[in-house]
Amino acid sequence: MRYEEMSAGKKVCYTIVAWLLLLVTLGGVWYLNSDIPFCNKPDFTLTIFRYEFVSDIVNTVMLLLTAILIVGISETMTRLKRHASERVMCIALVMGLLISLDSDFAYSKFFEPGVYGCVYGMVAALIFMWAYLRELPYECFGSKEPWFLVTLWIIPVGLLAGFSGVNLGLMLFIFAIAATCYVSKVDHRVFAWMPIGAVSVLLGTVARVLLPAFPDMDFDKVIKEYGSVSELYLYGVGLLQRFFAYLLPAILVTLAVVALLKGVHNVVLGREVVYVLSAAAATLLFTVFVPRNEGLTTHQVIVLLILACAAMCLKMFEKKPAMKTYIYIGCGFLWLRAAYVILTALFI
Repeated sequence: MRYEEMSAGKKVCYTIVAWLLLLVTLGGVWYLNSDIPFCNKPDFTLTIFRYEFVSDIVNTVMLLLTAILIVGISETMTRLKRHASERVMCIALVMGLLISLDSDFAYSKFFEPGVYGCVYGMVAALIFMWAYLRELPYECFGSKEPWFLVTLWIIPVGLLAGFSGVNLGLMLFIFAIAATCYVSKVDHRVFAWMPIGAVSVLLGTVARVLLPAFPDMDFDKVIKEYGSVSELYLYGVGLLQRFFAYLLPAILVTLAVVALLKGVHNVVLGREVVYVLSAAAATLLFTVFVPRNEGLTTHQVIVLLILACAAMCLKMFEKKPAMKTYIYIGCGFLWLRAAYVILTALFI
């Protein structure tokens, strides 16, 4: 049933449940943040925020912002809108998915609170991708901002997104170039900020590589471990196998949504969904550049897969509103798994 078709009483109940779910999720995430101590070089965070309490709040807000961006960008990708109460419900469920689908969540999100490249960098990456996704031609849809205003904020956002990780920066650079080329191919206007954004994210990635304080890869150590440069492919294969094991729950959920959308209901995925799924695959393939931060890459890929799923579900609901109940039930079970994971980390 669509939200607009509900009775007044059902709308009130739905809204109350949505807000309660969001508040409970936020409370659990913040409490877990505050309960787990820093485990890996917290000096950077404490230098920036001065107090661990402030860092815990910022981390919780950033995870919430990630969920808000996923819900908002999925609407941009599909050109479909959710009601305000449905957005609240989706934000709460997405936060639960970010935890329940991440097999390495404790390390990637909480054992290293405040590490820039994990949650913060992905927020910048989502904002960067949103700028390009809204420009993909779709019957007069596009940015309503003057191009010079977009240029002002795309440069710092691109630098921050590129700096968040070599694998993510390379993917975003290719993503920006591909989107720009597609817009040009179909004879839509290519704004000046589009190539400027691609250059800015590349510069951020180069800065990450050159900055001694954030080494992503110790080539000498890897070569010593594998004997010679010719054997490095074994290292790459092993790394991808390990990441595949981490990402298996998220991959299975994504495949299930694709099967429902395309196989059962014959709804076209759309170029935007294909772009995001390709971005997730590229981020995973580029993990050979970040062998020492597996939690970071796991989080990045899961965020992109959830974004694709959020867009696909919205398209599915538009054609088959009855599917909303079943999808919500499935997300509810995953949310309960997130609650179990949080409680296990806190008390066991």
